[in-house]
Amino acid sequence: MRTARSFLRMSRLLLACAALVAGKASAQNVDWQPSFPILGELAEVPLADLVVDGVFHSTIDFLMDGNDRPLLKSTMLRREIGGYLRPEIVDAIDEWERYVAPDELESFGIDVSYDAASLKLSISIAPAAMRLRELTTGPKSRMAEDGQKISTEPFSIILDASFRLEPSLVDGVDEDRFVPRARLQLNPSVYLFGFVAQADAQLSFASETFDGSIKKARLTRNFPEIGARAVAGMIEPRVDALQNSTQIVGLSFYRERSLPGGRGKPQPVIDELVLDRKAEISVELNGMVARRFRLEPGSYRLSELSLASGLNDITIKINEDGVEPREMKVGIPFDAAILRDGELDYAISLGADAKDLLNPLASAFVAAGIGRFLEIGADAQVGNSILLGGLSALAATPIGNIGGAAALAMNFEDRSAPATSFSSRLFWRLSLAGLRFAPKLGAAAEYVSAGFARPLGSNSSAFDRATDYWTFSGQVAQSLSANLGNVSVFGDAKLVEGSVSRWGASAGYTVSLPNSILASLSCGAEWTIDAGYTPRASIGVSISPPDNKTLRYSQDLLNRGTSLGVSLPVGEEGRESLTASVSKPEGSHGLDSAYFGYQSAIGAFDVALGGEYGSDEIAGTREFQGKIEVSSAFAFARGTFAFADPTGDAFLLLIPSPSLATERIEVRVVSGPVVSKQGDKPVLISGLRPYFPFRAAIDLPESSPDRRISPAAIEIFPAYRSISVVKVRDAAATIVRGLAVDGSGQPLRELAGDFYHPDGTKIPFSGTFTDEDGYFECYGIEPGRYEIRWSDGSACGLEISEDEDRGFIDIGVVETTPIDASGGADQ
Repeated sequence: MRTARSFLRMSRLLLACAALVAGKASAQNVDWQPSFPILGELAEVPLADLVVDGVFHSTIDFLMDGNDRPLLKSTMLRREIGGYLRPEIVDAIDEWERYVAPDELESFGIDVSYDAASLKLSISIAPAAMRLRELTTGPKSRMAEDGQKISTEPFSIILDASFRLEPSLVDGVDEDRFVPRARLQLNPSVYLFGFVAQADAQLSFASETFDGSIKKARLTRNFPEIGARAVAGMIEPRVDALQNSTQIVGLSFYRERSLPGGRGKPQPVIDELVLDRKAEISVELNGMVARRFRLEPGSYRLSELSLASGLNDITIKINEDGVEPREMKVGIPFDAAILRDGELDYAISLGADAKDLLNPLASAFVAAGIGRFLEIGADAQVGNSILLGGLSALAATPIGNIGGAAALAMNFEDRSAPATSFSSRLFWRLSLAGLRFAPKLGAAAEYVSAGFARPLGSNSSAFDRATDYWTFSGQVAQSLSANLGNVSVFGDAKLVEGSVSRWGASAGYTVSLPNSILASLSCGAEWTIDAGYTPRASIGVSISPPDNKTLRYSQDLLNRGTSLGVSLPVGEEGRESLTASVSKPEGSHGLDSAYFGYQSAIGAFDVALGGEYGSDEIAGTREFQGKIEVSSAFAFARGTFAFADPTGDAFLLLIPSPSLATERIEVRVVSGPVVSKQGDKPVLISGLRPYFPFRAAIDLPESSPDRRISPAAIEIFPAYRSISVVKVRDAAATIVRGLAVDGSGQPLRELAGDFYHPDGTKIPFSGTFTDEDGYFECYGIEPGRYEIRWSDGSACGLEISEDEDRGFIDIGVVETTPIDASGGADQ
């Protein structure tokens, strides 16, 4: 929505100047009396620009006393700048319910000044009075202003489909063989009021043999508010200490880490920073600088700094310009794997073994965070005449994470004499982030006893462990000074029944050279009880310039093998790529393997073409294999079909109106890509992350500046495997005229008004004003419901239907009502 901005500003200037010259506003016309002495006669300033911290905010009215002090109504302050202030300051202003003088606001850190020449009321908010802003190491994001909220469609269908054809020709010693291979992969899902029915089906053909299977068929219902998921069908029960993976057919309800309320968030540091000046903030982990920020004045909350596992000492150093440095110290475990104090993780499942439906299985698991650095859990499983129980614990300590689990199994096949067995697992993990003057350290050790983590299903015998074993590993990495590269050393070993069964060690050096060249040298050795000693040594070079072209070369220094690979983007939009690689072993007269591939996004389809050659000199065979793969996602919602590349678990269906058939439409995703399309055919935008806000602006980049579309910005909170539909059309070029009157029928003369959505959010750069007879006009109104809030503290509703003709609309007389304390009009 836009107004004739220059015309409005000139009108405001004339009206305000007339009010200042007349100076005839009296205290009798003021609905609220100030509680402080009035200096001289009051004058009304009906139309002025409100500028908050140097940025234009809106148009307001206020009073001036005899000493040219601006007097501001408390409800106006809350409405206009409440979003900038701390909640406790907003509450204090709410309690006044009167006009407020600038000196009263100074105690809260709010400075008010008025420039009569430019009709500008400026408000500056001190950093200590500002609402807290989150300071995090995560990705930045911003809201698309005035985004229309789009709901998820109650019913939609999505089908991910992939077809692959891989014919091969084998040149053997005795005869040549042609082997045709083909595979069709289908992943349909149906969304209905929050429930999702899914399947994973595959049909394959090879050498005159057909095979079909359904790997997954289930019904899912997510509960993002509590981070939980309910599933019915073919599932794998979640257990922790027992670490089983038996697939069952049944029901399961569990905490889902990928949902907003799920497990997996690091324990946050919550420390408030109030900066009166520009400052540099450094975060130190165990005495080493880990993060640096350069911040403007304001209030900040430092959070989500997942730096290392274990219990760490954190020091936050604050260096403000011209002020003595200060420090804050925090001691807290930074580990996403450990539940926070009082937080629960859980899962319960009931069903039958997928390979033996006559074998019922049930399992349950629960874990809880205790204190700031401890987690304990319990597991239980029953089925196949076996009862299995387990306990687990995980603790963050100054020397890393220490955990363990113990399991007790009881076999009731012989009910007269049940057999019991005990097994256990212990582990230790240490990981320290690489800091400025300290290397990156990693170490781990694990002990697993015989029989631990044996599933109860029909395939349990394949997982039996007959012996105990230990594994050890460690890594040290250091960045050299003066950009001389990085050095790393790694070693691991495995002990079975007290004897070493294998060990390995390696070292590497990597350096970055000019022109995006990365060179590496690595060497190492491995020993196993079966194969003996095997040394390794190689060099490699990788060139990756900014244009996404990549060249890779590696040379085996011991076996003299060589490999070379190249990847090149082609096409103007970078939607196509070429890839080629070859390898040649030492002593061979030909290539060991070669590959050539081409990949492109053609419309809504991902297409991959390739060919591969491989040889085996010992067996005397050569094989040539071709590859053709086409994949896409098909979607149906609100009677519309569309295609897209099959990425993500939520989609946006954009339906342009016929009037946009010749226009290019751009969808600019906040902190994401730009999606462009031509014509009036629906387009399916993929890659949306379920249960996380998706914000985007929609524009016609090649049209005239005065042509607008609706909606111009959107905000979606997509559900899992859902589709949100947006119909894009030309914005209605409507001029609305009306007469604003109060409750007694008297016209509202020479007042300014701003537009708000029904939910109370203000529409940027919108506004109107009444003339001396109370008439007002609004320009560029789009269909919808609005509220106009007038500068005298009243409001009126306005609704333009989708069926209204474009042009001039006279809505007649609209009656205003006072705005209540919540910011809306009284009903």
